[in-house]
Amino acid sequence: MCARNPPLVILHIPQRSKVIPSLSPFCLKLETFLRMANVPYQISYGMKRSKKGKLPWLEVDGEQVDDSNFCVKYLEGLFTIHLDSHLNSQELATSYAFWKMLEENTY
Repeated sequence: MCARNPPLVILHIPQRSKVIPSLSPFCLKLETFLRMANVPYQISYGMKRSKKGKLPWLEVDGEQVDDSNFCVKYLEGLFTIHLDSHLNSQELATSYAFWKMLEENTY
């Protein structure tokens, strides 16, 4: 019996600059998640947008997933990722508050 290879995950993002990985907080968020969760991925640099006109977006075994929040949720389900599993309920609430504050009010 042979083990199934992990899905091919391709992250579509704009070209990196010389001083910062990305000017887009959404690109930074998604790539950071991939790295923290140890998801194997490849990068495709360019300005090619998803069908919905979004950047960044993922291609997972040929399927398009766009919007960084949807991408994270999709990957959590696909790879059974629980980065917050060690947090108690108070820490989860604090984490959620910071996430919402940064996501909604920083860009």
